[in-house]
Amino acid sequence: MLAPQSRTYESHSLRLHYADWGNESAPPLILVHGGRDHCRSWDVIARSLQPHFHVLAPDLRGHGDSDWTRGGSYALTESHHRSASGDSHRPFDGRHGEPDLFRVIS
Repeated sequence: MLAPQSRTYESHSLRLHYADWGNESAPPLILVHGGRDHCRSWDVIARSLQPHFHVLAPDLRGHGDSDWTRGGSYALTESHHRSASGDSHRPFDGRHGEPDLFRVIS
């Protein structure tokens, strides 16, 4: 596959985007971008992994084609504060308004 399918779903009243590289019969692999990036930064890697995995690359809230949280803070200090306070969590588990992408693919 040369380019992924652009897909969206709704979580916590936000429209969230992800790139779906296909191969649904293979084990899922979720590629999560860094803090100042978007899902398409994984294109080269996703293309090479696609024959072996069902590759999904989400745009985190406020990145790429995903909605921004209304009234939410995206300051770098906020994410460091959450980590330092011991409030780290599995990505996309829904605890802090992030999507539960694992439910979307199952």
